[in-house]
Amino acid sequence: MANIVRIFISERHRRLIVGVVWLAAFCLALALIGLYAGERIVAAMEERSGRVMEGFLETRTSIETAFSAIRADVTAEPCSPEFFRALRRVAYFPDGINEFLYMNGNAVSCTASGLTLSPPFDLGLPDGEPEGGEVAVWMNRDLTFLDLAGLTGSIVRIGHFAAIVTPPAISTADFPLLDFEVLLRSKDGKPWMRYGHAGVYETYLAASARGLPFNYADGHIHHQVCDPRLTYCVTSRIAVVPVIMAEKVRFFFALLGSTLIASWIAFLANALVRRYWSFEARFLRHLDDGSLVLAYQPLTDLATGAVTGCEVLARWRDIDGEIVQPGRFIDIVERRGLSERFTGLVAARAFAELDAAIPPGYRLEVNFNIFPRDLDAALLCRLFAPFEAARHRFDLVVEIVESETVRIDAAQREIEALRAAGIKVYIDDFGSGYSNLANIAELAVDGVKLDRSFAMAPDGSVMEQMLGHAIEMIRATGRTMVVEGVETAERLSLLRALAVKGDRAQGYHIARPLDAETFASFLIRNAAEVAAASAAQPQRPTPISSARRRRA
Repeated sequence: MANIVRIFISERHRRLIVGVVWLAAFCLALALIGLYAGERIVAAMEERSGRVMEGFLETRTSIETAFSAIRADVTAEPCSPEFFRALRRVAYFPDGINEFLYMNGNAVSCTASGLTLSPPFDLGLPDGEPEGGEVAVWMNRDLTFLDLAGLTGSIVRIGHFAAIVTPPAISTADFPLLDFEVLLRSKDGKPWMRYGHAGVYETYLAASARGLPFNYADGHIHHQVCDPRLTYCVTSRIAVVPVIMAEKVRFFFALLGSTLIASWIAFLANALVRRYWSFEARFLRHLDDGSLVLAYQPLTDLATGAVTGCEVLARWRDIDGEIVQPGRFIDIVERRGLSERFTGLVAARAFAELDAAIPPGYRLEVNFNIFPRDLDAALLCRLFAPFEAARHRFDLVVEIVESETVRIDAAQREIEALRAAGIKVYIDDFGSGYSNLANIAELAVDGVKLDRSFAMAPDGSVMEQMLGHAIEMIRATGRTMVVEGVETAERLSLLRALAVKGDRAQGYHIARPLDAETFASFLIRNAAEVAAASAAQPQRPTPISSARRRRA
């Protein structure tokens, strides 16, 4: 899960996601435009296939009309003079059908032109039987047997009469880029080619088996239309690339439109991802007890080196597992008005961890940083209520930072109320920002923490030279002093030389911030070391009084 989350958090991955969204949107937009264009192409193919079929349907109508007239008017003895005269009258109808045959079964006996075949000419089995078997068709037969050498035609029989028909003339110029094949269906569904480009029907069958839109296959769109009686079907195909080349301008605007749509969607996606997966949004969604990570930095007595307490430092575990330092989220807590909730979560978590980790017999001072806006005795007593029942183990200290939001008179009332409730108050980061010695003198605080910039100042620097003066100023107020940022043995030795009883220090040279279990181990080890050092110190002899010396 964490690896998936990192994809959305990482700026590089976010750009990749936006790129993928753009590509997907572009392809989708282009596909939708392609679907619309495909529908238009299919509609055009259907319209043109209908025009092709019109000629064959007209021929079928003419045949049916002629055969109706034959059944009504040709009643004379077959192949008699009266029979020929009646049949020729039908042959002169202006329908394009000029030759009729009289047949017994599959054999031709005579024709409307007066030709009598002796013996009758057997055509053999018909090639197809459309119209549910009511019609028999012999496709593209040689008409030499009718003294029409070099000519071919299809023979359509209904009952005893048959007509010779030829496909209607179709101008291929009317259908550019379109290949089509006209089929006549037999009663068993078998198609017979009547006109057009051979093989179009087979490619249509192969394409339709793939299940792609518009029966697309091999660079062609395939389509088929049939008349309502399913006698005639027109199968057509059209090549996509020539269509695109013929519509270059429209294709260009399709690409341009797809690009603009994809860019707009990618912009919205980027804004959504940034807003939802921004650090602030993640922090606000997942600020809870489970996401807090607390560290405890030991406070040591400068005179003895004994650990007297710890400062509670809050971290936040991001949803990808990364531990985030407070510098990134404290501003969010303040801006969003979450300081009370945040402090309550930290206090409850710290008590649970320390109470479980610190062995009995140790009494520690536990320091918490609070927000200036939360300097309210009633609020803080409620937030730190878990420590109230464990005063025999923990001395609670809240550290406040002077700022423009802290009013001295109001702060004094709250500090006095906190001290009355058994909670000590320290001024934090003295020597930076809004720190004011007069304010410290006025406020009834218990201690002052010297800003880490003094202890961490390079040797010989102005800040390093001011360290002693800063200590003297704090000592002049009569408050307990805590020096932060002790990172070298030399600076710790200097502070011990300047220290008085009760002064404390913290810093990386003493110990980095530790988790609760490690802090408890450090506490136990430190107590043993301090006890061992105390036992190793030589005992001073008891002074001899002057009287005893005189007696001696």
